Amino acid sequence: VPVQVDGEAWLQPPGFIRIIHKNRTQTLTRDRVLSNHQLAHISQFGQAAGALIHSIREIAQCHQVIEQELAHAVNASAKTMDVVYANKSSSRLSCGSVLQMVSNVKALHSETRLLLEGNMSMQLDRPQQDQLNSALSSVGLQLRRLSDIAWLAPLIEPSED
Repeated sequence: VPVQVDGEAWLQPPGFIRIIHKNRTQTLTRDRVLSNHQLAHISQFGQAAGALIHSIREIAQCHQVIEQELAHAVNASAKTMDVVYANKSSSRLSCGSVLQMVSNVKALHSETRLLLEGNMSMQLDRPQQDQLNSALSSVGLQLRRLSDIAWLAPLIEPSED
């Protein structure tokens, strides 16, 4: 039987082929049409992410450390959100752009939480801590809701393969 797997073809004598899945990766596919349910979840996530970015930028005006530590993640998240929401018609969202936005905001969420769990929380006054914790909780809740969308779930809750 002629066979070609990742290279030059060869003639394979009769036998058994065992396929083992080691890692998973995203592949290029045509953008799917998003349901109203998915669009609503993505929109709510975008609003929560925007509030987190706004809170970080506002607090960074008083605390240079916040800006230094989170500037890259904030800018990456804001940039992909601009790409996702540049098209005013939410029914035409690009799945690839949404994946990138969710990935960037998830990283921002993690970095902000780690920063707050460290010594940074002692430098913030109580209203600033509450503002950031509220924004983080909102993004965390929306991330959990996005895990209901099958094609986003592996990004949000990576399996331990």
